[in-house]
Amino acid sequence: MDTTDFDKLKKKIFEDRGFDFNQYGQEYVKRRLNVRIMALGIAMDDWQGYLKVIEKEQEAEYLKLFDAFSVNVTEFFRDATAWKALREKYLPMMIAEKLKVKPSHLRIWSAACSSGEEPYSVAMLMKEILPRGLTLSITATDIDDDALNKARQGIYKKEALKNAEAGFGPLIQKYFRELPAPQQPLDSQKYQLSDEIRNMVVFQKHNFLSEQPLAQIDIIFCRNVMIYLSPKVKEKLFETFYKALLPHGMFVVGKSEIIFLGKGKDYFYALDSKEHIYRKERRSSEEPLPDNELERRKHWWPARAIEGDPKNNTK
Repeated sequence: MDTTDFDKLKKKIFEDRGFDFNQYGQEYVKRRLNVRIMALGIAMDDWQGYLKVIEKEQEAEYLKLFDAFSVNVTEFFRDATAWKALREKYLPMMIAEKLKVKPSHLRIWSAACSSGEEPYSVAMLMKEILPRGLTLSITATDIDDDALNKARQGIYKKEALKNAEAGFGPLIQKYFRELPAPQQPLDSQKYQLSDEIRNMVVFQKHNFLSEQPLAQIDIIFCRNVMIYLSPKVKEKLFETFYKALLPHGMFVVGKSEIIFLGKGKDYFYALDSKEHIYRKERRSSEEPLPDNELERRKHWWPARAIEGDPKNNTK
């Protein structure tokens, strides 16, 4: 099909809803659009035919389109080894650092949180290890209203808990209860997350590609999202998250995502390359730290910078 029809379709969607498909990998965009196109019985890649549908049935079709476009395949403690590393080493590390600053407050942002499994996984871990004297806020954001509504309800099928049962079974038993489901098959079993965990997370609609980011964040989770973005947008996103994080803040990405291509290396260094856990690089806005500063900045911690210790400058 004519690429001009594809461009017209993207332009129409941007004008109607302000959603810019050019920020994503174009093959991915075409695959997701074709989900709706084929569901409607239209020939694959018939962008003009789908444009006519949108012009005729805007409200109803846009809801279905954005639902098809959103990647909401997630589960509790996805990539279990990364969560174990966070539980055993990196979250306690961040807590110890934050306790050196008064008042002590830890801010966590789960970006593109989908239906809530990721931020609730964080909340359960933090509930178990959060010490007195340290307050916590967890903000979870997504562009999908339906996913956010599901997240707020905190009700999940058994399948979403499969990884958690293997490595985090006690947390599942402690913070979930099975909902009554008489005469239903096992795959219809649903579980309700406890109020104490649900109340730890604030959900809000937010597009981190176009809206002002959150600020003064200690840890950002953005997992299994950047693989769908164009290289140019990824680089912009690295800068966005760099600015959102406090000095030496932590950045957690998915196992299939590598941030040391392009400008990513200027903003973060690997704290755990195997588990894809990074930290914000301490550098001036004019120039990055040279490679020989790696070991020094690994041992730099936020409390001393906030206190204004001149030994921790970037020069």
